Amino acid sequence: MWHLRPVPETVVNLHLISLIRQSFGAFCDFLDAEEENLIAVPHWNGSVLRYRQREVPVRTQSGAPLPMILNEFQKNNWVESVLAPDFDPVNLKQAVHYLNDKQKLIRFSRSGNFIRWVPQF
Repeated sequence: MWHLRPVPETVVNLHLISLIRQSFGAFCDFLDAEEENLIAVPHWNGSVLRYRQREVPVRTQSGAPLPMILNEFQKNNWVESVLAPDFDPVNLKQAVHYLNDKQKLIRFSRSGNFIRWVPQF
C-alpha cells in the first residue's frame, strides 16, 4: 500500500507565493493595456459626444436642457455628477431619456437635483 508523505509547509507557501506573483503580474499587464479605457472621460464639443475612441453626433436645440447638461459635464471635466439645469422636471427627464436613447457610449441618470453619468458596456 502506498503512503503519501505530507508536503512540507514551506513548499506549499512557496507555491502560493509563486501563484500570487503570477496573478499580480497578469493584473499589472491588464492595467497597463487598459489604462486609457480606465481613465477615459467623455468629450463634448457642442455637436459630437466622444468616448473611448467612439463618437456619436447628438442633435440639440439652443436653450434646451440637453446641451446645458452636456456643457456642464464638459466644463467640469466629466465629474461623476453635476447639478441639473433649472428646468421643469419633465423636461429634464425627457432630456436624460433622449440622451440614453440616442447614444450607447455612456448612460445618464437623474436623482433629485443631480445628473450622473457612467460608462455603458
